[in-house]
Amino acid sequence: MQLVNPVATQLGGLIQRKQAELALKKANQDLRLIASLDHLTLLVNHRKLDEYLNQKWEQLRE
Repeated sequence: MQLVNPVATQLGGLIQRKQAELALKKANQDLRLIASLDHLTLLVNHRKLDEYLNQKWEQLRE
């Protein structure tokens, strides 16, 4: 029983950490989406256009 409690505590900490990592990943995805849209028109903004053009340029170079 003495071994189970520390292992359970550590496992609980790992689960909480993984949940926090997933929440952070989702928040970053949301922020990237917000940063790439014009809020008035909901069209992509200049930053997103630049990313798209750079991606296509790199694909053409391959």
